Amino acid sequence: MLLLAPVGCYGGAEADVAETDAMTSTGAVDPSAPTQGSGSGLTSTQSTSGPDTGTTDAQTSTDETGDPPTAEVGVRLFNVAMDLPDPRWESMPESLSTVQLTSAHTLEATVPRDVASVRLTLDGGDSILDTAAPFRWTEDGEGNASPMELTVGSHTLRIEGFNTADGSRSPAYSGEVAFEITTRGTTESPAAHAVHRLWQTADGTFVTRDADGNFVDADGMVVFPAASVSEAEQGGAGQRHVLIDGSADAIVFAFIVALPDGFDASVPYPLVVFLHHGSGAYRGTDNDGTPLDTPLFTGPRSLIADSAEHARFPAIVLIPQMRGVETLEGITHEWASFSSITDGTSNSGPEPSNNVVPVLEVIDRLEAGELVVNAQRPQADPHRVVVAGHSMGGLGSWDVLARMPDRWAAGVPMAGYADHARAMDVVDTPIWAFHHEIDCYNAASGTQAMHELVSQTHGGTRMRYTLQTFDTGGACDQAHFQTPNYAWNEEPGLFEWVFGQVNDRR
Repeated sequence: MLLLAPVGCYGGAEADVAETDAMTSTGAVDPSAPTQGSGSGLTSTQSTSGPDTGTTDAQTSTDETGDPPTAEVGVRLFNVAMDLPDPRWESMPESLSTVQLTSAHTLEATVPRDVASVRLTLDGGDSILDTAAPFRWTEDGEGNASPMELTVGSHTLRIEGFNTADGSRSPAYSGEVAFEITTRGTTESPAAHAVHRLWQTADGTFVTRDADGNFVDADGMVVFPAASVSEAEQGGAGQRHVLIDGSADAIVFAFIVALPDGFDASVPYPLVVFLHHGSGAYRGTDNDGTPLDTPLFTGPRSLIADSAEHARFPAIVLIPQMRGVETLEGITHEWASFSSITDGTSNSGPEPSNNVVPVLEVIDRLEAGELVVNAQRPQADPHRVVVAGHSMGGLGSWDVLARMPDRWAAGVPMAGYADHARAMDVVDTPIWAFHHEIDCYNAASGTQAMHELVSQTHGGTRMRYTLQTFDTGGACDQAHFQTPNYAWNEEPGLFEWVFGQVNDRR
């Protein structure tokens, strides 16, 4: 885990504490300054401990110590996936972890407007001279940034700004930022996440099952003794429900929470919410392990099981199970609160589906650190909550993205359709949608139309759409059911994109 902690930012050995504090807290410049521009002029990579100061400029300004002034010189984090400075931090925070960075950031120098070039020197060795704003540590000649790769330990980045493009004169501005990289909150090798199964009772209590089969609350107190608990198919289509003294009304919601390997309760983790498709076998409150073993959950499972993705992208994963049983008045059978869209007219209900309401409550509790999971209180980062879903879950993803667009860092709807009349509502939300071209359950034309509405009609720039063409031997049902497998496993950069998103609207 990266822990970036500025411990010094100065222009000369005699800079005082006040100057250091000013630089650390005001490192960001006006958004109209060159550091917000486009295009890069990275001209050289060399090994050096400092700039070429063989020539001097009589007009170069200096402070009382003879060193270049440090006003406005600093560094901030640039989010590569968003192609924007990270909206959470206008200057380097005092502490930051890899779980927060998720391999999607680089360092960006912040300097005054009149600087023509910047030399960035890492640890007194590797140095680059960048001749056009914005000035970043890792970027190509076209100005495209890539994530930084730094080893565990302490580092120092020196920033020197020049009034000339070639850096041939003494720097007009300079400063340093020291930071440390640690492994707090994660591990460097994949191992299985801890999977926990929880239920919500009709009175709102969250419970788990102990080794004896009792339902117990967060304090270990028995809510429903094992003798009262049974399971039965109820609601049709293979739906299995937990019954308490023969009734299905006591348990209203079941879900799985997976915590990352190396879990640290003090670290806010990204949260991935996955909504399952409409097969009756996945509905109920039995909360058994079957869904995790099916191709449907390939994406979330790779974040839970032993995998490279697990090690690279530590996250909390929430997989709710839709109840879908008729015994409670008003229960609908969909994640989304709208029906088939044929003419683009909005027919969304006034409120979210009542199946989504408990999911939102669990998300709220995870963000607040109030949900007890295995005697711990995991924290979900409210700036990085992602909703994904397949088929009926794809509909649900579209629905909650449109109803509460500012809540989500990103959405990944797969093989589901959307309410086209609500395209304007998601124009500022990062979405990567997937659909196979011969899907015969939900036609790909619906997702294509939504993409055109968002990106062309409304001018949105944050939606991606992948029309899948993987070989199914002509089987349109396989085109539908295998969509999440190919999205999560075969689409280059999906995990990097998902975990690089930061909600800049909260």
